[in-house]
Amino acid sequence: MKKVLLVLFIIVLAASLVQAADDIRPKCKKGDRSLLFSFNGVSGLLLNGLGSIFGGEGGDGDLAGLQGHPNLNTSTLYSPGVGGLYYMSDYTALRFGIGYANVKNAEDEDGDVTDSNAMMAISAGLQYHIATATAVSIYTGGEFYYGTLSATAEDKDAETESTTSYNGIGVAGLIGAQFYPWKNVSLDMEYQIGYASFSSSGEYTIGDDSDDWKGGSTTVMGISNWGITLNIHF
Repeated sequence: MKKVLLVLFIIVLAASLVQAADDIRPKCKKGDRSLLFSFNGVSGLLLNGLGSIFGGEGGDGDLAGLQGHPNLNTSTLYSPGVGGLYYMSDYTALRFGIGYANVKNAEDEDGDVTDSNAMMAISAGLQYHIATATAVSIYTGGEFYYGTLSATAEDKDAETESTTSYNGIGVAGLIGAQFYPWKNVSLDMEYQIGYASFSSSGEYTIGDDSDDWKGGSTTVMGISNWGITLNIHF
């Protein structure tokens, strides 16, 4: 998936260089606004943090809970997100985003054994453009993230269901570039690095009996993420 997105980005970037002859100027003045459509979603940083915990040499400790770690499949990891930019002053913008995904997989032919992931994340931050030229603008900034991931495993034959909920809070610095193939359309390629803190809780049900539990918490440093975003400026 990453390779496909990268190829698409390179193609559009090449097109933007051709269009640059029209002297397109980046839209980053006071009062400018844009709608954001993120192909990677706003949940990538937090999901990468969870993935590093469950895939690390130290294991996941108490964070995974009763059902083990969730299946962080690519359908959830690369769920799309939407958001916006508003320039409070020249070159400085508020940014925000929201993303949601719900993926359910059947583990047997009858569909009696299933696992599902539901992810919701929000983000807010600042973006500052440090250099602009014809059809290109380089920016940096920072962003705050909050997200929840609910992982559910159900076996109808055994009458069991286990749900684990993860809450994550993260902060990241970022650097990126906007490329304008057209006057009111830009594509952003962005790299983020930061840290996140996670906690977990859940419920385990057998028949008519259920048991709630609360897991541990952990903090992960040096999480990185990259993404491609389509901007519609107005």
